[in-house]
Amino acid sequence: MAGWPARGFDISGYQYAALSGMDMLRVLANKPQVVIVSAYQEYALEGFELDVTDYLLKPVSAARLAQALDKVRARMAPQAEPVVSHILVKVDRHQQRLALADMVYLEAYGNYVKVWQQDGMLLVNSSLKALLEQLPDEQFVQIHKSFAVNRQHVTAVASDNVTLSTDVIVKIGKSYRGARILG
Repeated sequence: MAGWPARGFDISGYQYAALSGMDMLRVLANKPQVVIVSAYQEYALEGFELDVTDYLLKPVSAARLAQALDKVRARMAPQAEPVVSHILVKVDRHQQRLALADMVYLEAYGNYVKVWQQDGMLLVNSSLKALLEQLPDEQFVQIHKSFAVNRQHVTAVASDNVTLSTDVIVKIGKSYRGARILG
């Protein structure tokens, strides 16, 4: 059974003396996509209660098998992650919604973070590390122990600094020089 199922799904219609296919589904921690092929319709309800992908009654037509395999493919397809465009941050004593596109760079400031935008700065009640955990890695990158930048606002990268869309130059820390700054 090592490696079962190899590709994350199984087309199953078997029963072992000690353990039926249904019993096996009950004990599996990581359930694969399963299509049950059986001559007995009385197991269909139990199969769907165990979240099988499909239940095929023998004899199976090619069209019906293709339909079941399409269901497997749909369930196994990577799900697109929702696009994050805003985050909620604590400013003073209230929550404020910030658009990620407006955030140019972040600067650690003790127990706070200065969020620099095109039109000014907000002092957010958070650590830089905690704030970065809320932000998408593909858009924000830490370039210094005290600075992170929005890649969309980087206009130039030198060996030891980056220039941002606001013409601010931010130093790249020695331990961050290998970071991929531009997309």
